[in-house]
Amino acid sequence: MGGALSDRIGRRQVIALSLLATPLLMFVFLEVEGWARLPVLLALGPVVVSTAPVKLALVQEAFPENRALASGAVMSVNFVVNSLVVVAIGAMADLVGMRGALTACALAPLLGLPLTLLLPRKSGA
Repeated sequence: MGGALSDRIGRRQVIALSLLATPLLMFVFLEVEGWARLPVLLALGPVVVSTAPVKLALVQEAFPENRALASGAVMSVNFVVNSLVVVAIGAMADLVGMRGALTACALAPLLGLPLTLLLPRKSGA
């Protein structure tokens, strides 16, 4: 979904949309109760993971001679960072409660939004 959309509207736009939609959907998730959470989660999942193919495409365009190495490095770093973040969120949930930890997780993507301006404007740039 993210890769096909990024081919049409651009990599920066897909990443920015995800960074905006993720907090919105997470805050909706925190406000609704019971079965109403299911459709929110069904929308949130694809939005969150939609940037993975876009990031890989950006890396492959930046390193055309070493695409496999660059992709492997990004995936490795992503795996390690995600593992550490899961532990940190669990520790935060122990300290401030699950709602507080999820609120922090909802706000975190907004911190990356200004960084999208550093991404190339066009594919292959």
